[in-house]
Amino acid sequence: MLDHRLQTFLTLCETCNYTKTAEKLNMTQPAVSQHIQYLENYYQVALIAEKGKNFSLTEEGKALEQYIRTLKANSERILPLLQRIKNQVKQLNFGATLTIGEYTVCKCQSQNV
Repeated sequence: MLDHRLQTFLTLCETCNYTKTAEKLNMTQPAVSQHIQYLENYYQVALIAEKGKNFSLTEEGKALEQYIRTLKANSERILPLLQRIKNQVKQLNFGATLTIGEYTVCKCQSQNV
């Protein structure tokens, strides 16, 4: 699960357009700009080289984009992994004395339990 600001940045990298990003994410264009500004302030680097209709990513922006793509891919693998672990059948071992063990095991086998 990605932070919504990281998702906004990744969508902006894909669309290369603030307006299209806003439309795709069902938000306003100023909100997209605020998300990008927040990330730039948080990481204390410029992510966008040119603001306006045409822009390019800085080296830091390119690095962040690659990191977010990896993070997103890993994030999508987490839920299935956790569900597989949760649903694994665990082996049950138990011990008993021979006499009690024979009686209990025989009784269970005859009942198909």
